[in-house]
Amino acid sequence: MRRAPDGLFRYNEMVDFAPDLDSQECFNEVLLALAMGGERAVRGFANATAQIIGDVLACECSKQGHDEAAELAMGGCMWALLTPRYSSRKQLIAFSANETLNEFYRWRSPGTRLETVARITLQPGYALHSTDWRPLWTLAEATPSEPEMPWVAELARRAVRRSVPAGTTLTDPRACEAAAKSVLAHCDVLDDSTALRAVAEEWCLFFDTVLVASSTVSAGSQAIRQELRDLINRIWQHTIVVDGSTDATTHSDERLFLDTDRTIRRTYTLAPAEGLTIRRAFFGVVTSAVELSGLNPFGRLVDGGSAIVSNHS
Repeated sequence: MRRAPDGLFRYNEMVDFAPDLDSQECFNEVLLALAMGGERAVRGFANATAQIIGDVLACECSKQGHDEAAELAMGGCMWALLTPRYSSRKQLIAFSANETLNEFYRWRSPGTRLETVARITLQPGYALHSTDWRPLWTLAEATPSEPEMPWVAELARRAVRRSVPAGTTLTDPRACEAAAKSVLAHCDVLDDSTALRAVAEEWCLFFDTVLVASSTVSAGSQAIRQELRDLINRIWQHTIVVDGSTDATTHSDERLFLDTDRTIRRTYTLAPAEGLTIRRAFFGVVTSAVELSGLNPFGRLVDGGSAIVSNHS
């Protein structure tokens, strides 16, 4: 659980990989690990960071603070993704459009994306590296629970846990997992950016399904829920499904950030329990889209950048 709040720093360090490398920043954990342990010490760092949230939410110990720690990490993920200052989208557009660099920043091949996320296993420790900079994560030798849709079921359970506050009894948990399975399965196999952008509606349906099953939302929150639903669509298409064909010249990064901030603030005008349920569903669905879909922008920035550095060192 102590690892989770440090996500506030790790997402910053991942999105700042290239700028910090250019400015010779010596306090970026990812760059330090790369310098001391080589590419093997950082490849998979983004999936390991995502797994911290999964482990915290799956933990069944009696200690308090699991949800709060996971929510801090999910908030850090969204902050680094959407804040215009970090330019995550513009970085990926620039790297993907470069004929020399684009091979390092491509999505993983269809059919292999979810496996690399689901098989990550964290070793004990407070950090993500040992004192000699060995990575404290491995790819577990595991068999998918549903061979016809490898790894989808496991990641769907993680997505649902991210999207529901502790102590919530869902009226239809199977419907929630089914909605998550559907969108994750498509993320694993689609390779055309237009087709992947169309998957946005399935993430919105997952959001709808979680809220219906939570049974704590009222008609009075409909406008806010619709705004958040629209934001899920925009975040997916604008900041996650990014390649060299994406337009980098607009000011839409700033508009998306402001709209997200404004709508999240509006949820605090609702009854406390309802506001928490809606916020958690939104943060859980968005961070699942970022980190569990196999298209993780943070992973592309770190794995691509570390491969380039290693190839030219």
